[in-house]
Amino acid sequence: MNIIGKSEVTAHQMAEYLIAKNPSSKPWALEYAQLYLEEGNIEGVRGDGAWIQSCKETGNFKFVGGTAVTFDQNNFCGLGVTKMGLKGHSFSTPRLGIRAQIQHLKGYATSSPLKQVCVDPRYNYINPKGKAPRFEDLAGKWAVPGYDTKKASSLEDAMKKGIGYGFDIIAGINAMKRISANSSCTEELKYYRVQCGAFSSKINADALAIKLKLSGFNTIVKKYDGLYKVQIGAFSSMLNAENMLKQVKSKGFDAFITYC
Repeated sequence: MNIIGKSEVTAHQMAEYLIAKNPSSKPWALEYAQLYLEEGNIEGVRGDGAWIQSCKETGNFKFVGGTAVTFDQNNFCGLGVTKMGLKGHSFSTPRLGIRAQIQHLKGYATSSPLKQVCVDPRYNYINPKGKAPRFEDLAGKWAVPGYDTKKASSLEDAMKKGIGYGFDIIAGINAMKRISANSSCTEELKYYRVQCGAFSSKINADALAIKLKLSGFNTIVKKYDGLYKVQIGAFSSMLNAENMLKQVKSKGFDAFITYC
């Protein structure tokens, strides 16, 4: 499965997947999932795959198992952790940490340049760029050895058997795809969202959503109270919603923050 590509699941499906494995993530899972999709969309990297990679690297964001990395470092993929006991890199916000991960994945997947200013402190160490275009190829490169040595005698053997680091990511993506996009244990929670329009016609709502997506915003269209509402994000923090609102307005779109 290629690392470069579009996500096949929604932020709700991603959040559902994590919440089932780590209930304590419920207050922020949807907001973080949205960040993975947004940052992945900008660089052309599959945000759903990056999400599963983070689940794998952090023990479903529990940071257990002897790792020295902590949740507040906003390092969700072990950047800079070259051996057990190291804390690795830290980032000032979740978005920047996720952006660094997305950029690192892009460096492994392709030699194409980054779309945004590089925040990945290890991007220049990837040599050559594009050495692992598929998630399966990350074993032995991003993750070493990248497979269960009790189940395979070598990396080549693991690849033949379809087991290891990248195959675990693919399995996670497929598991999320099986989660209903409609029913959600996140539904009873309210979030701050940036709303860009409300239409009686779905055609008009979809047209605006396309324009927003072309400007780099991961947009959803949902029907509330008889209207098709075009929204961006699901933020537990008003401050994060305000930051997104500024970005949307800077692109020339009218918008406001709603809590629903």
